[in-house]
Amino acid sequence: MKRGWITAACVMMLALSGCGADQSSLPAQTPNTAAQPQETRQQLQGQDEKLRVELDRTKQEMEAAKQKMESIFADYSKAKTAFETVNSENETFRKENEKLLPLMDQGTLGFFTYVGANDAVDVLKNAKYASSTEIGRPEDATSLENMRASFPHIKTSNILRESEELSAFKITDKMMAIAQSNLNWSDEHQAHSEQFEVAETFISGKESPYQTWYDAEREDEGEHYRILMNADYKLTGFAYCTANRSGENEFSHCQVYAPEGEEEAFDVDAYEERFNEYYNAVLELQTKNADITQRLESAKAEAERLQQSYEEANDAYLTANDAYENAQRVYDWYT
Repeated sequence: MKRGWITAACVMMLALSGCGADQSSLPAQTPNTAAQPQETRQQLQGQDEKLRVELDRTKQEMEAAKQKMESIFADYSKAKTAFETVNSENETFRKENEKLLPLMDQGTLGFFTYVGANDAVDVLKNAKYASSTEIGRPEDATSLENMRASFPHIKTSNILRESEELSAFKITDKMMAIAQSNLNWSDEHQAHSEQFEVAETFISGKESPYQTWYDAEREDEGEHYRILMNADYKLTGFAYCTANRSGENEFSHCQVYAPEGEEEAFDVDAYEERFNEYYNAVLELQTKNADITQRLESAKAEAERLQQSYEEANDAYLTANDAYENAQRVYDWYT
């Protein structure tokens, strides 16, 4: 018998019997009940029963804690596997779309970068008033939605030109970028930015700018009308903005014009188709990215939650197991 167990046994016996702290009342060795008076034997048998009950209780608590710990660990293992599966899917998704993913939230800058339109990229990044442009902001002229909304206006301008036997405008990336950069400044200052050597028309607060630029000025051949109908201008770019930086108008329009240049020019339908390929790819990518990001975060959170629960359950099991082992030692020593 180890002397160290005596103290633990005494403490438990005192707690179970409700006796005082006088350890001299405990037997110094395993009791011989046959040599004890009847009353003493009954007392010892009563203590033995209490120790047995305590042993059974701690054993049941230990087994319950172990079962709970093992159940949570099984759930945690499944959650960890689920997270690893989604994480692997996410890594594959990002590798397959490594060119487009960094661009999808950069509005038209992303589009120009994707198609290799370096001059247009330079315009948006380094124009005199580049600080007025908020790349990709939904209300900014560089948002994909606002660029998409510009094509019907260009088509209208071509219909008007063709009605007066003039050639239809073609579009270039640089001219589109110039229109966007100019408009972002003009939307705030309600004036022409004059950043680039292009002709320009600008207006705020009109659903159809051509009601002013063409309908209202055609008879007197006003300045906007003359620019729009100038036969020397072959290229155009158009921008639409809903930022209302000036606080005066809900939306603004800007169209720029130039003679033919060295940059590749597109018919409006061909340019719109080229743009829509990128636009639709970005929309699909954003949807997939949002889905896989949400699933990854959810799987990670669930795995972390169950890991924490498992650690707590394991601690509870270890505590219950210690209590059971202590009860077993006391019971073995006393009986």
